[in-house]
Amino acid sequence: MSKGTAHLIIPVSAHYTGRVTWCGGSYYYTKIKAKFEEFNLWDRVRESPFKQFFEREPIQFSGAFFHQLMLHKIKFDKPDEVHFYVGRKRCRFGRVEFGLVTGLNLLPGPTEEDIKEKGSSDRLIMEYFNGSPSISFGQLRRVFESCTEADDVYKLGMALFVMGVLTGKEEKTVVPPFVIRMVDNLPFFYEYPWEKISYTKLMETCNKDYLDVKNKMLKKIEKGVTQKEAKYSAYGYTATL
Repeated sequence: MSKGTAHLIIPVSAHYTGRVTWCGGSYYYTKIKAKFEEFNLWDRVRESPFKQFFEREPIQFSGAFFHQLMLHKIKFDKPDEVHFYVGRKRCRFGRVEFGLVTGLNLLPGPTEEDIKEKGSSDRLIMEYFNGSPSISFGQLRRVFESCTEADDVYKLGMALFVMGVLTGKEEKTVVPPFVIRMVDNLPFFYEYPWEKISYTKLMETCNKDYLDVKNKMLKKIEKGVTQKEAKYSAYGYTATL
């Protein structure tokens, strides 16, 4: 952080109210944690790179706080970090800060060749999804909730965690098949750069054109839609901000 003046991308005179939905977060975390407890899977969780998420209470997401941060963005020439001007201070949030909050690794992940070689098991897809190449996030959630095989509960739960909590998938979104294949090989699944995936989704949300969000709201009002606030979704592990 550094003191000084800065120009907001959206001037204060153009600020507006907004309602933000975080696609992911505590809803899926709570379901996963409860099922892991039911099947006594805590020893396995503690051996995973995600143990810090389960050993603490989930970070609470505030839509109002997030929206205000987006309104206080200032211009910066690096697309992989975001800068704000809050309380007369310039604040930076980048990959390092994200890694410190989440505890996820910042190392490069496996190559495409590695994924094809070590993440090619179709067992879970055949056994739980009838071999379908198109699996929605909602299907993954329902299969996890109904699963009774402890080992598969854990694997499906981990897939649900990275898709639901770390990246923030919506129910109708298709889950990449390689995620279901990789999770059947847990050591390899753990090596995948989930921090990079989650952070990229978060930056996509942060770099959204929020003046465009406001203009869409105004157009709806002009058409007679009763709407006093802009509505939009946030993706990635948004609670880190």
